[in-house]
Amino acid sequence: MADTQLSYRTGQPVKAGDWIRIEGGRASGRVREVVSSLEQAREKGLATRGVVVDAQPKGLVFLSEQCLSEDPLQFVRRGPGEEVRFQLAFALGLGAVLLLPAVYSLFEAIYSGIATGQVTVISLGYTSTHRESVPWQAGWARFAAPVLLVAGLCTFDGSRGTTVRWWFAGVATAIALVLLCFSAWFIDMRGASIFIALSAFLVIAGALDRRFGRRVAASFVLACTMLLVWQLVRTT
Repeated sequence: MADTQLSYRTGQPVKAGDWIRIEGGRASGRVREVVSSLEQAREKGLATRGVVVDAQPKGLVFLSEQCLSEDPLQFVRRGPGEEVRFQLAFALGLGAVLLLPAVYSLFEAIYSGIATGQVTVISLGYTSTHRESVPWQAGWARFAAPVLLVAGLCTFDGSRGTTVRWWFAGVATAIALVLLCFSAWFIDMRGASIFIALSAFLVIAGALDRRFGRRVAASFVLACTMLLVWQLVRTT
């Protein structure tokens, strides 16, 4: 008999990243992983299917299929998947490493802005780093990034993604690192718009790939490429 998909009482499937309540609604948590087949369970050394829930302050808890039938999960809302949480956790770790250089960069930018009226902005590349001196107003990313980084790290609560504070800290830190490492892109609206558009393109393509498969993601990439080529031909 084929394994059925684990679901809530409402019929919605249980997915990694879901915000849920357990123990009759007395405790809240986030679904870390869904062990949806007996094959997956055996690979993890488990006897049955179930879900791994990150429920603070208990930590990671495995709820078997039998436990779920006796005390069903209460669905609260969908949330970002584990891959997104891991990426933001990596950004938080990198932000902690770069905290002192970022603070030094802030004071250097303030000194340079007062002394010369200009600041140096950068854009990291695979083989080289682009550097450019611009008026301090255009180099706003050099000033904003360290402040946002400090705010993000101060907000971090170590909950592994089970609180809104953790997600705010991760997003703020990730944005700060982008501003810090690619400040040259944000000296004007055109550069900022191109950078944001490219980032959104990659995020959407990845989301389509995870949700609908490689074929849909490839079609999206092809459509965007054709649209870009058409725009270039029309303007030349």
